[in-house]
Amino acid sequence: MTDLSQKHCVPCEGGDPPLTEEEEDGLIKKVNCWFLLRDGEHKIRKVFKLKSFKEAMRLVNSIATIAEKEGHHPDIYI
Repeated sequence: MTDLSQKHCVPCEGGDPPLTEEEEDGLIKKVNCWFLLRDGEHKIRKVFKLKSFKEAMRLVNSIATIAEKEGHHPDIYI
């Protein structure tokens, strides 16, 4: 499998099969401190603990810039 940092989001067009749990397990091992949620829908989650609200907003804005370029809009909670 290739380096995940070199991959880009590709929108689903319907009919694409979801990843198997085995595939999910293999991919999640490649990213530090992320974990899988398997409660109906399969999702990934990471918790960031930052020193201030300002620092949190800088991170969110950085993520938003990348997410917009990728056409992927994650749920982010502060």
